[in-house]
Amino acid sequence: MSLISDRIAMVEEETNSPAPSYQVLPKYPELIFEAIAAVDENNGGYGANKSSISKQIEATYGSLPAAHSTLLSHHLNKMKASGELIVVKNNYVKPNPNASPKRGRGRPPKPKEPLPEGTVVSPPRSRGRPPKPRDPLAPVVTSPPKPRGRPPKPRDPLAPVVTSPPKSRGRPRKEQDPLARVVTSPSKSRGRPRKEQDPLAPVVTSPPKSRGRPRKEQDPLAPVVTSPPKSRGRPRKEQDPLDPDSSSKIATPVSGRKRGRPRKLEGALKVAKTLPSGERRGRGRPPKLQTPAAAPVVA
Repeated sequence: MSLISDRIAMVEEETNSPAPSYQVLPKYPELIFEAIAAVDENNGGYGANKSSISKQIEATYGSLPAAHSTLLSHHLNKMKASGELIVVKNNYVKPNPNASPKRGRGRPPKPKEPLPEGTVVSPPRSRGRPPKPRDPLAPVVTSPPKPRGRPPKPRDPLAPVVTSPPKSRGRPRKEQDPLARVVTSPSKSRGRPRKEQDPLAPVVTSPPKSRGRPRKEQDPLAPVVTSPPKSRGRPRKEQDPLDPDSSSKIATPVSGRKRGRPRKLEGALKVAKTLPSGERRGRGRPPKLQTPAAAPVVA
């Protein structure tokens, strides 16, 4: 901070020192007030920001020192801290002398009545409970520091010492009556318990249940109808006894014909694999014959 302040002081001396080749500028607080007043006339009294103040100074005086932006920022911050300027919405404005002072946070203090002459003002009271007055002639008794927790109960020195076993962890078990009958229940098995059976009821054993869907119950008095076993394949078409042409529509089986598709006939339908010239025909499709190109027509 000392180097910056020394540099600013040197620049201000150079600026304010009279020289024949440079224009003599007023001090920066005066330049800032003039620029804010000039911008306020065009802005309607809303103040001016840093860039508009710098442009107004450049337009008014023209030639400025090289450290103009540094000097302007330094003086604006200094004038803002001293109360010469206030910032409203990022604009620097002159404070109104007739405006009421800004109210601080909290409840304002009550007005104090003037004290009569010769009144001795007592020092401010410290926070917390004041200590008890001590006798300066009383001996100083230093007690050991108080341990943490609840102090133990006082014991009778004449009472017998009873040592109890160390207390186990967890919840103690319930006390059992020694005269009561001990009932031991078997360990509970997994799953749903079985239904209780009557020991006097007769035991009914049912055969094991077969897999799949049970058959339908048949009436023992109904006549038994036996149907011939169903043949494999598609059933034949039924002939209409009233239609004389129905017999012609049904194909009659040929005696000695085998099942399935008959083989292709060889001989007359067989395509010759040899060419007329006697050469052996190759496999695959023969290439297409190329026609000779037509001779050009000379006019």
